Amino acid sequence: MLGSGDLVMKNQKRLVILLFVLVAVFAIGPLTLMISNLFAARAAHRRTAAERMIRGKVWEFEKANGRFPESLHSLSFTNTQVERAMLPEVRKFDYRLDDKDLFRLDYHK
Repeated sequence: MLGSGDLVMKNQKRLVILLFVLVAVFAIGPLTLMISNLFAARAAHRRTAAERMIRGKVWEFEKANGRFPESLHSLSFTNTQVERAMLPEVRKFDYRLDDKDLFRLDYHK
């Protein structure tokens, strides 16, 4: 037979477990959101850096040749570590010339 002290101990144990579970649930949600936001911010930074590099190379090509390139394959990329790291992101951009002889970059995931 359980005494009143044993019953109190069981209830305290259950309460501690319940509090632990609640704290874990409320801590994991924001932590997960924070981590996903961090990854999204890094991806946005990589995309912006790659777009900035592409635009710079397109304008350099236009300045040197008097016209915009037909495709991104016409651009020259150096073999620097920075540009090599950006190439996977560069491949996610679609480049095209519009009717006004201006270029357009579109990003696809």
